[in-house]
Amino acid sequence: MDKKLKLMNLLGVCLFAVVSACALASCSDNDTENPEGEKPGGENGKPTPETVEFVNSNLVYWGDEDGVGTDHFVLTLYTDMEVDAAGNPIGPGKIMAFSLNVPPFAPGTTEFPLPESTFDAAPNGYTFNEWTFNLGYMNQMDLPTGKVEVPGGTFYGDVKAYSTSVDADLLSGGKMTVKRSDGGEYTISGTLVGDLSLKRYFTYTGKLTTIDRHESTEETPNSTLTTDLALNEWTQARLQDKGDSYYLQDESCRVVELYLAEDGVGLTDTWPTGDGRVLKVEFFVEWATDVTQGIPAGTYKVVARDEESKGIPREFLKPGGIASGYPNVFTYPQGTWYEKISNGTMKEYARIDGGTMTVARDGDKHTLTIDFIDCDKAHPHHVRTTYSQDTPINVFGSHP
Repeated sequence: MDKKLKLMNLLGVCLFAVVSACALASCSDNDTENPEGEKPGGENGKPTPETVEFVNSNLVYWGDEDGVGTDHFVLTLYTDMEVDAAGNPIGPGKIMAFSLNVPPFAPGTTEFPLPESTFDAAPNGYTFNEWTFNLGYMNQMDLPTGKVEVPGGTFYGDVKAYSTSVDADLLSGGKMTVKRSDGGEYTISGTLVGDLSLKRYFTYTGKLTTIDRHESTEETPNSTLTTDLALNEWTQARLQDKGDSYYLQDESCRVVELYLAEDGVGLTDTWPTGDGRVLKVEFFVEWATDVTQGIPAGTYKVVARDEESKGIPREFLKPGGIASGYPNVFTYPQGTWYEKISNGTMKEYARIDGGTMTVARDGDKHTLTIDFIDCDKAHPHHVRTTYSQDTPINVFGSHP
């Protein structure tokens, strides 16, 4: 898992399908002149705080997989709302998510109840002290359906009517208290403030069932294939000379990108547009290759990426290799991928992790025989195709 994904897991990104419409104002612990959540007319004319009473909860334990010295919980509270098939609350309603840091549980522990304590705001976004909540932040997530802005860390949100999208206030100050009765029932309450400079009073009373994900590697699947594919409907091809895009600076190999596409897919822009199937292959040739003359004949083999860095080891960056797909990047996929797109958005896809491409040449004529394997380690699937073109393959752009 790369550094960015580790930080997202650590801070507890709330994976509801949400889009922020929050206004980013200066953070303050002070009330505004007429703060939301407080009504005039209380005792002695003072405002009466309005407390949101949450009735539903979701608690996930992530442990300390990233070695920061504290264990991590993500607690989500929401008002009485239905949820969709993915578990996202459907508005109208209110939601609060808390990213909490607690002392590590002892080795061998098998149950992970949320500990009692009072939690204060973390001093910044890079410290994870015990008994603190992590500050709210916005994160751009790259999903197969496109890039979306989602709130993470600790935040308050209004869930829109008949929707799962949330208007979020990113929280950065205040306190919350967690108490647990002898019978196991929790009382959680507090007052938090965030970017909108509004105090959020809240309470929850009820059970909390911990979902243990501290050994989970859960992420968006990089392949949706359920069977092998035989693709023979290609009507167009495109090459692009990517030059020294791996910055080797030794003229040891040149990077070339090949697209095969069906009718309905546009290849005139940098990235495919329209509707249909696309196969993107990134491969390595001799530095002296003139891409306007086509693909050199031979057999090219997919090379693996480093498990930790996700980069391709230097010894594999040489002519005859094919770059396997870069993980978890969907909007502008890198390396080798199969896609079925609709209006430019992935509807079916597979990150390619293995296999070969054989290129036969007879003058300008190319005959490509491809047998790729997707990244599903448990149930790998093949993506096979044969493509032939008598005329020169169109070249998009160039590098000196």
